Amino acid sequence: MKRQRNERYAQQAKRSLFNYTEKQAQTIMIGALAAIEDNFGFLWGHGKDYDELTENQKKMRDAWQVTRTKILDLGNSRISLVEKEFSYFIIEHANFSYDFNLRKEDQ
Repeated sequence: MKRQRNERYAQQAKRSLFNYTEKQAQTIMIGALAAIEDNFGFLWGHGKDYDELTENQKKMRDAWQVTRTKILDLGNSRISLVEKEFSYFIIEHANFSYDFNLRKEDQ
């Protein structure tokens, strides 16, 4: 029973670490895309409706959408590979605690 509990705990630790890793990778992807949009979005009329754009902006937006999709697809593909890689490892969460010794100040 103890072995089963330890195995279940190890699986939970692995899942927790993967979820954290996945979230960080997604944050990197979305943050990078947002930075590009903030600094270069004027090229494709970022924030405007498609029908408000000039022909050049429409071409740029179409190119941006293709690029954005490729970035997200690649990132999600890499996240899947990381998840597969995690299956080859045994991961344990190191529990720790702090003990605080309180003492009365000398007066």
